[in-house]
Amino acid sequence: MQLHHHPIWKSVQKLMHTHDCVIMPGFGGFVCNRQQARIDQVTHVITPPGKHVVFNQNLKTNDGLLANQIAEELKLGYSDAVKWIDQTVEQIKQLLTEQKQLEVDGFGRFRLNAEANYVFITLLKNNYSY
Repeated sequence: MQLHHHPIWKSVQKLMHTHDCVIMPGFGGFVCNRQQARIDQVTHVITPPGKHVVFNQNLKTNDGLLANQIAEELKLGYSDAVKWIDQTVEQIKQLLTEQKQLEVDGFGRFRLNAEANYVFITLLKNNYSY
C-alpha cells in the first residue's frame, strides 16, 4: 500500500473531527486550534469557523486514541493495532528520510527540513469542525 493514501491518515482525520489532538505514536501529534468565523474587511469574504491543524513532532507518546480507532476499524486487538501503527510510522519515517516529502491525499504535505524535523502543511479545504 502506498503511504500517500494509507488508511492511517483517514483514521487520524476522522478523530480530528471530535478531538483537538491526535497523536501518531512515535511520529507526532496533530493539534487542532479552533478559529472563529472571520470577515475580510477588504474583500468582504466570510470564512466559516473551523480548526487550523498544526503538527507537533514532540508529541509522540501513545495516548491510546489512534490505537483504539485502528483496532475498531481494522478489527484488531489493541496490541496488534499498536504494532500496525508502529510499522506504518517506521515506513513513513523511512520514506521521508529518503524522499524528503510526503503528500497525503486529502490531508496535507510533510517535508523533512534541514534540521531533520517534520514540517506539515495542511490542506486549506479541510474543516474539522463538523
